[in-house]
Amino acid sequence: MRKYRIAVLVGAVFLLLFIAGEAIAMYWRTFVPPAVIIGISLSIGVLAGFLLVVKAENNRILRATAGVVYGTCIAAAIILTINYVWADKESSHTEQAEIISKHTEKRDVRRRAGKHYISTGQKRTVYYVTLCFPGGKSRDLQVSASKFSSLRVNSCVSVTMAKGRFGWPVYTDLDLNHSTKKRIKREAEGN
Repeated sequence: MRKYRIAVLVGAVFLLLFIAGEAIAMYWRTFVPPAVIIGISLSIGVLAGFLLVVKAENNRILRATAGVVYGTCIAAAIILTINYVWADKESSHTEQAEIISKHTEKRDVRRRAGKHYISTGQKRTVYYVTLCFPGGKSRDLQVSASKFSSLRVNSCVSVTMAKGRFGWPVYTDLDLNHSTKKRIKREAEGN
């Protein structure tokens, strides 16, 4: 019986990590203030935690905390996924996003050794461009080394934008292959 409990707990943790990853992936394609999505998701999570405490006989604090964490992650993933997947196709239009900066990061090269990953002591370079989208929102995007060298700061790339199901704008396609030298006027600074 104890083995099954541990297996269920490990499965639940992996499911939580997957759902949180989905929420983060959808967040990067959606232009919504973080406070809005956290507020909505956390309120649903608190409700889930309260419902778990009402039905629990023991470990109420642990069950409430687990309910809040699970409820928040699941709510964020569902809300952001619905907003992105069911975006209004008729509102789809192409806009220009400006490349405002380029930067690189050095990361450790890791390899698998049995069940674990170990550092080889070598470094690899990861390339990023920062795009300023219409409305002043900016995002860092990881690109290949060849794409990094071909893109220029202050040039523009085509972005297909759409209105999400809940009204938050999303970008559905990003064309980094055709950059133009034309600059766009930024309406507002910030993320």
